[in-house]
Amino acid sequence: MRLKVYQAYEGSRKIVGGILNSSSKVQGGMFSFFRRRPAPVPGDLVVPLHGFDDLWYYQGAIFHVLFVFDDVLDHAVLHDSLETLIRREGWQKLGARLRKQVRNSSSRSLTPESRNQQDGSGLEYHVPATFTATRPACTFNHVDHSDIPAQDHSLAKLIPKANGLDRPMILSNPAQLAGLYQAGSATKLDDFLYSDRPILGVNVTSFKDQTLVCLNWSHLAFDTMGLQEVLQGWTAVMQGRAKDVPQPFGFESDPLVEFGTGPARQTHVLADRLLSIWGLMAYLGRRAYSLTIGPSDVRMVCIPAAIFDKLREQAVYEASREAPGVQPYLSDNDVLEAFWLRLAVGSLNLAPGTTVMKQTAIDLRRILSKAPVLLPSSRPYISNAISWLVSPIPSSEILTSSLGSLARRVRGIMTQQATREQLEAYMALLRKYGSLRMLFGDPGMYLIIFSSWARAGLFEVDFGAARKKEGGRGTGKCYPVYIQQEHGPIRNLEAFFILGKDGEGNYWVSGYRAKGDWEKLERELKAFAIEVS
Repeated sequence: MRLKVYQAYEGSRKIVGGILNSSSKVQGGMFSFFRRRPAPVPGDLVVPLHGFDDLWYYQGAIFHVLFVFDDVLDHAVLHDSLETLIRREGWQKLGARLRKQVRNSSSRSLTPESRNQQDGSGLEYHVPATFTATRPACTFNHVDHSDIPAQDHSLAKLIPKANGLDRPMILSNPAQLAGLYQAGSATKLDDFLYSDRPILGVNVTSFKDQTLVCLNWSHLAFDTMGLQEVLQGWTAVMQGRAKDVPQPFGFESDPLVEFGTGPARQTHVLADRLLSIWGLMAYLGRRAYSLTIGPSDVRMVCIPAAIFDKLREQAVYEASREAPGVQPYLSDNDVLEAFWLRLAVGSLNLAPGTTVMKQTAIDLRRILSKAPVLLPSSRPYISNAISWLVSPIPSSEILTSSLGSLARRVRGIMTQQATREQLEAYMALLRKYGSLRMLFGDPGMYLIIFSSWARAGLFEVDFGAARKKEGGRGTGKCYPVYIQQEHGPIRNLEAFFILGKDGEGNYWVSGYRAKGDWEKLERELKAFAIEVS
């Protein structure tokens, strides 16, 4: 294992120390050495990755997001509408190929002055001048099981359902369904670098009564809110509204190239808690096994609508009781984070005095759509625009606080840190130290990551326009009944992804924990009780 941390945004890359996951986990293994990368294709447009796309923790993250529809969809309509979208001006990024930087190629390249300093990958997009049958706009695979219902298939019958649940339940391991959607898809960065594979891939599996649609892409290309924009553009084309699809903003130039570079208006509230090099090495030394080769498990969890309503009622009641005269605002996400924080920490048996560092992803688009505008709200931004809200919380406080009190704490972190000034301060630290140095807390802390996908509205994706005329169940909207996601290298951290609320009001959560810790959390759930006075 190579002991390196890359310091970004200070001219040339500098080695400052730390631990980087082994190349076999992030890049695809020692056998890459013997493989030959595709030669540059004359005429391709070469675009360097934006600085906030090319961060270390995105380089090994390959998404598989599965949508399950209780209807029969026409795979040809899905394919043709997606290809039509990608061929539109500004959307060609979705059909780009990822390449290591190549000097003196005959491809068309943006000027070196447009490049942003990065975390060290040297990756760039190569966009075909035209998409053809041999160089398609997207990878599209279709598996036809339309002669049998999903329940008669050995894997499809394992798709979780929320029917009849009377408490939050750990339902499944998403990897059980991989055989339904992963054939021919990318699972590591090398799958892009050593092939002519487009950034975006889609696998469709058809049954007599269901259709499974899985999107596969590298996190280097875009985040969850970027996925929302892709889905909105796709469905608009599908519905015959291609003229309504706006041109994406900021592909050939980086609109965030200056964000976090100006004179500091504020110091980040936790700047003094940023780990030093030695503190980082001590933390990584304590966690080296779990962060590299330690076994981990991913699970899907469902919180039934009736149970969540009671959770929310309890949280609001407790928060109001603890702050008389104040009507506290709590979002669904505040309640869910507080609930999962208590469950997770309660199942871990952490040493007394342990600091839990809660780190929550936040989308920058809404904030940066306000003056001075960096990301206009009228145009899609198909890229990464993520920052982090970080908060050290003593484990004892998490275990002894009421749900309402903890939810108020979560809301307070959002109120304090989700300002333009604080996000600029965070990004300034990121530019100064690089992504691997952005850990706050102390060497003995326990890190828990949250990411809410609810605002992306994935359960509101309407594929009704692709419904087959023969075999379909109606003419109305067609929303997914189940969604799951998998990506790495986050699987070696304690992380929870709130995927959203389905049409019945049930919340779905995807979580990563060390092997064996899910059983401990299951015991917490079995003892679960809601008391609303």
